[in-house]
Amino acid sequence: MLLALWVLLLPLSAKEELRVLMIGNSYTAQTRQAVEGFLRADSRIDLTFEAHAPGGRFLDQHAKNPKVAKLLEREWDVVVVQEQSQLPAFAMIGDAASKKRFEEGGRALLAMVRESPGDPRVLLFQTWARHGGGDKHDTLKHFDGEPEKMQDALAEGYEFLAEEAGGKATVVEVGRAFERWYAAKGYDDPRLSLHRPDGSHPSKAGAYLTGAMFYRAITGRDPAKVPFRGGLDGRDGGRVFEKALLQVAAPPGKK
Repeated sequence: MLLALWVLLLPLSAKEELRVLMIGNSYTAQTRQAVEGFLRADSRIDLTFEAHAPGGRFLDQHAKNPKVAKLLEREWDVVVVQEQSQLPAFAMIGDAASKKRFEEGGRALLAMVRESPGDPRVLLFQTWARHGGGDKHDTLKHFDGEPEKMQDALAEGYEFLAEEAGGKATVVEVGRAFERWYAAKGYDDPRLSLHRPDGSHPSKAGAYLTGAMFYRAITGRDPAKVPFRGGLDGRDGGRVFEKALLQVAAPPGKK
């Protein structure tokens, strides 16, 4: 009788322990709450979550940082890695200095992650191109003014890192999801923008989309099934808007 009761109650109390570390810069800092929010909204997960994301950092700087080394002495189930937002794109269009820094920094940090205890899954945070309506640094001029060309270069850069990891890293294609959104919605309506007014950093909607992408990548589950709203409110945060973001977060062909 008591044994039967224990067996019955066990599934209700058992949780999946999940330890997630994010390493990046301001893009990670401004999306980490959404990533964490989706994971904490899943009642099946017992979450340990940390992020090291000082503004403007490059992977080679992380690889030389004792704080990062200390974090990687701990056991993690998932480590998310994000390079400085422009570097992979410039590296892939032939800028020699960018290419050298990107390749050497990526190799060094990925080696540190691989050598860390626990054999964590490595997720590469593919970031997004600058806003097609302009950004304050005019970065798109290096890509013929076309965000699609910058996104192609970013995607190529992160695929390079995945190859360098020897098949032990997965690219989370957040940038491609941004691209799909803008292909459908355009760049003209600021209420629908995934960027902040600087044309670079993520808006609240952009962070929400990023969180949904990482929730699916980490858990393999549908982010629409967890009760996380991401602080969306007003005209930009209605259920129709939220549903549209979640549809874009789904892998192409899966709605």
